[in-house]
Amino acid sequence: MGTQRVTNQTVHNPQMLRKLLEAMDTEIDQVRALINELRTDHGTFKATVDSARSRLLYCMLTAAGLAIKAGGSTLVKAGNDCYAMVDGIRKIAADTDMAALSGTVTNGRHNVYAFFVDNTGNLTSAMGTEGLNPRYIDFPAVPENAACIGFVLINPTGTGDFVGGTTPLDDGTVIPNAVYVDLTAAIDPGAPAGPETIAASAVSEYVEHGS
Repeated sequence: MGTQRVTNQTVHNPQMLRKLLEAMDTEIDQVRALINELRTDHGTFKATVDSARSRLLYCMLTAAGLAIKAGGSTLVKAGNDCYAMVDGIRKIAADTDMAALSGTVTNGRHNVYAFFVDNTGNLTSAMGTEGLNPRYIDFPAVPENAACIGFVLINPTGTGDFVGGTTPLDDGTVIPNAVYVDLTAAIDPGAPAGPETIAASAVSEYVEHGS
């Protein structure tokens, strides 16, 4: 049986045929678009899984005992010998200085300076994005191939802003209210914090229906 060719002359309604073919072309384009979206989603999912895997592979095994280096100092130190899992186990000796703080925390606001150690033993620090209270702080991203040792939470309530690397952590004028937090688990900061303010109407509605 030979191949049959369909043409306008071999169908009773060529206009309907054209519409059918046009509809098929549209469906094919939509399928192609869906396939491309699936490829993009797969890439995003793989990146998320790789990030989570990295966070689990790089973490602190014991607490660093973070503390101010000495009275009047701008530096944070490890108070204890501690160990990090970063492509093997790496020791950070007691009294090791963390990387210097950099960046300013506005008076009355809250922010963190986080400390990291990577798989080469390099120590770094990074400041988050400040918020009205700790809930609204955006934690800095954890570098690749690094573990987060911990962080210092700063909330200056005295006079002036806290300037990392310049203002002493126990300054009596700025009053940083430094709180030192050790981490002994993998973390992934994830999405940034939510908005700092809630509309007055929403608050009123909550009070009215929640009281």
